[in-house]
Amino acid sequence: MNGFIYLWLDKKKKMYYIGSHLGSIDDGYICSSRWMRAAYQKRPEDFKRRIIKQFKIITRRELYNEEQRWLNFIKKEEIKVRYYNLFRTVNYAWADEENNKTLKEKISQKTKEAMQRPKVREKYLNGLKSRNTHASEPDVIERKRQAIIKTLAIKFPNRKIRAKLNSEEHRRKNAEGVKKAWANRSPEEKQIIGNKIRNSGAQTTMFKLGVELPKSKEHKEKISQSHKIRWLGKTKTPEEKKELRRIWRQKYYAIEENKMKRQKNLQKYREKLQLL
Repeated sequence: MNGFIYLWLDKKKKMYYIGSHLGSIDDGYICSSRWMRAAYQKRPEDFKRRIIKQFKIITRRELYNEEQRWLNFIKKEEIKVRYYNLFRTVNYAWADEENNKTLKEKISQKTKEAMQRPKVREKYLNGLKSRNTHASEPDVIERKRQAIIKTLAIKFPNRKIRAKLNSEEHRRKNAEGVKKAWANRSPEEKQIIGNKIRNSGAQTTMFKLGVELPKSKEHKEKISQSHKIRWLGKTKTPEEKKELRRIWRQKYYAIEENKMKRQKNLQKYREKLQLL
């Protein structure tokens, strides 16, 4: 298989990155460094790649050996300072074919081996028969209720405690306590709590419907003032302002896209209700 050794140059920060790749030069590969990739995605115009050495036929281990030879030229004090490379050594774990297997391949292989055993296969088939993911069906609800009862039995081994928590007297005392606490509150506190409950309910409903609640003039003025302080509070260069505008546009488009998705989901839900 063909491969090559490459050197990236960050012209803005005057930093380098040395790496290797098993594949063709034009396959779109950048590098394995998350640090350098993040910088490349933000400003690809500042990066330039140079192919140090190219091989028509080479194994992964041979390519790693060649990469290690070039990494040896890096000084210790230049790591993370002049180079995006975090280490001066190659990870040879990927050189072996066994280690190159993906996690999915390993899981698949182990599953196939386990399914060859009669006990495992029988247990798997029995589980498929008893499995039911329809949460709205009565038998599924009952099974969940029984599972909760078992969990409570483990958490509260004493039957008296479990019976006390589920008793009508316990529920009645809780309700009386809440009513008493509410009666002792002043009218101003009740008004504040009621407004919070109403606003939170309205916000949740409007959010699900994809509708934005109208903002008051005072609220809009506060938002505008905070944006001005953030924008003018520090002297920003034209590049920084351009980057901020780009981030704000991305956030705006993401919000609009989420609204459209919620509206579509709501329309599908309404159509289902009409079919019932």
